[in-house]
Amino acid sequence: MGNSPLLLAIKLNRLDAIKVLCDNNAEIKHFAYEDAITPYDYSIINKNANVLKILVNAFKKQKLTYWHQNQKELKEVIKNIPDFSMVFTVSLNSTIFSVIKSITPKDVFKVNLYLKIKKDFEKRFKY
Repeated sequence: MGNSPLLLAIKLNRLDAIKVLCDNNAEIKHFAYEDAITPYDYSIINKNANVLKILVNAFKKQKLTYWHQNQKELKEVIKNIPDFSMVFTVSLNSTIFSVIKSITPKDVFKVNLYLKIKKDFEKRFKY
């Protein structure tokens, strides 16, 4: 009950059918119904390395295809992320260590997370 074609091929250990289904964009992490198990999870539970290799490679191919099809839109979204930063104040607040508190500086750390995300993206995809 509730087997997707890919899950059925995996249960029958039909590597040829699994490859054909994956080459035609079968959903590797698809639930046939609410409490079902995905083809990917089924392969992990049953420790089927041959099937997992096919599924992982197919999933990678699907994600790369998605990226290439949507690359322009995704780049535009990244470009439009507003600048932001986070400020962390670190201080010692203890009556026991009041001497230490009095001699330690109160530091403020600024972390600009946006800059790193954007720079990594620009370096990798050179837009």
